[in-house]
Amino acid sequence: MTHPTTKRDEEDESEGWKAYRQAQKERRAARLPKRQATIERLASEGFKVDKKTEYHYRINGRLDIYPIHHRYHDIVTNKRGTFQAIGSFVHGFFPKETK
Repeated sequence: MTHPTTKRDEEDESEGWKAYRQAQKERRAARLPKRQATIERLASEGFKVDKKTEYHYRINGRLDIYPIHHRYHDIVTNKRGTFQAIGSFVHGFFPKETK
Protein backbone atom coordinates (compact mmCIF):
# COMPACT_ATOMS: atom_id res chain seq x y z
CA MET A 1 0.00 0.00 0.00
CA THR A 2 1.39 3.40 -0.91
CA HIS A 3 0.94 6.38 1.31
CA PRO A 4 -0.23 9.67 -0.08
CA THR A 5 2.53 12.23 -0.27
CA THR A 6 2.22 15.53 1.46
CA LYS A 7 3.47 18.89 0.36
CA ARG A 8 6.23 18.57 2.98
CA ASP A 9 7.34 15.21 1.53
CA GLU A 10 7.61 16.80 -1.91
CA GLU A 11 9.59 19.74 -0.50
CA ASP A 12 11.98 17.37 1.31
CA GLU A 13 12.52 15.36 -1.88
CA SER A 14 13.02 18.55 -3.86
CA GLU A 15 15.61 19.80 -1.36
CA GLY A 16 17.35 16.43 -1.52
CA TRP A 17 17.62 16.66 -5.31
CA LYS A 18 18.85 20.24 -5.11
CA ALA A 19 21.60 19.16 -2.71
CA TYR A 20 22.51 16.23 -4.97
CA ARG A 21 22.72 18.44 -8.07
CA GLN A 22 24.85 20.97 -6.20
CA ALA A 23 27.23 18.25 -5.01
CA GLN A 24 27.51 16.92 -8.59
CA LYS A 25 28.26 20.42 -9.86
CA GLU A 26 31.02 20.85 -7.26
CA ARG A 27 32.61 17.47 -8.10
CA ARG A 28 32.61 18.28 -11.81
CA ALA A 29 34.16 21.69 -11.16
CA ALA A 30 36.89 20.07 -9.04
CA ARG A 31 37.92 17.57 -11.73
CA LEU A 32 37.66 19.91 -14.73
CA PRO A 33 41.08 21.65 -14.32
CA LYS A 34 42.95 18.33 -14.23
CA ARG A 35 41.18 17.09 -17.36
CA GLN A 36 41.75 20.39 -19.13
CA ALA A 37 45.47 20.20 -18.32
CA THR A 38 45.62 16.67 -19.74
CA ILE A 39 44.01 17.83 -22.99
CA GLU A 40 46.18 20.95 -23.26
CA ARG A 41 49.30 18.83 -22.66
CA LEU A 42 48.46 16.95 -25.88
CA ALA A 43 49.58 20.06 -27.82
CA SER A 44 53.14 19.53 -26.56
CA GLU A 45 52.91 15.94 -27.81
CA GLY A 46 52.25 17.01 -31.41
CA PHE A 47 48.47 17.22 -31.49
CA LYS A 48 46.60 20.31 -32.64
CA VAL A 49 44.36 21.27 -29.71
CA ASP A 50 41.60 23.83 -30.27
CA LYS A 51 39.74 24.94 -27.14
CA LYS A 52 36.17 25.66 -28.29
CA THR A 53 34.80 26.29 -24.79
CA GLU A 54 35.79 25.41 -21.26
CA TYR A 55 33.95 22.09 -21.74
CA HIS A 56 34.72 21.32 -25.41
CA TYR A 57 37.99 20.75 -27.24
CA ARG A 58 38.74 19.74 -30.84
CA ILE A 59 41.80 17.61 -31.48
CA ASN A 60 43.49 17.63 -34.92
CA GLY A 61 40.41 19.27 -36.44
CA ARG A 62 38.49 16.01 -36.17
CA LEU A 63 37.89 14.71 -32.66
CA ASP A 64 35.66 16.66 -30.29
CA ILE A 65 36.35 15.94 -26.62
CA TYR A 66 34.00 16.79 -23.74
CA PRO A 67 36.13 16.29 -20.61
CA ILE A 68 33.48 16.50 -17.90
CA HIS A 69 31.54 13.44 -19.03
CA HIS A 70 34.36 11.63 -20.87
CA ARG A 71 32.54 11.82 -24.19
CA TYR A 72 33.82 12.24 -27.71
CA HIS A 73 32.49 12.90 -31.20
CA ASP A 74 34.38 12.05 -34.40
CA ILE A 75 33.12 14.81 -36.69
CA VAL A 76 34.24 12.93 -39.84
CA THR A 77 32.39 9.65 -39.22
CA ASN A 78 29.78 11.11 -36.81
CA LYS A 79 30.68 8.39 -34.30
CA ARG A 80 30.10 9.26 -30.67
CA GLY A 81 31.04 7.49 -27.50
CA THR A 82 32.79 7.53 -24.17
CA PHE A 83 36.35 6.90 -23.04
CA GLN A 84 38.21 6.31 -19.79
CA ALA A 85 41.54 8.14 -19.97
CA ILE A 86 41.76 11.20 -22.22
CA GLY A 87 45.44 10.96 -23.13
CA SER A 88 45.54 7.27 -24.00
CA PHE A 89 42.24 7.54 -25.89
CA VAL A 90 43.52 10.36 -28.10
CA HIS A 91 46.84 8.58 -28.72
CA GLY A 92 44.95 5.44 -29.74
CA PHE A 93 42.48 7.34 -31.90
CA PHE A 94 45.11 8.95 -34.14
CA PRO A 95 47.80 6.86 -35.84
CA LYS A 96 51.30 8.17 -35.11
CA GLU A 97 51.81 9.47 -38.64
CA THR A 98 48.81 11.85 -38.47
CA LYS A 99 49.89 13.89 -35.45
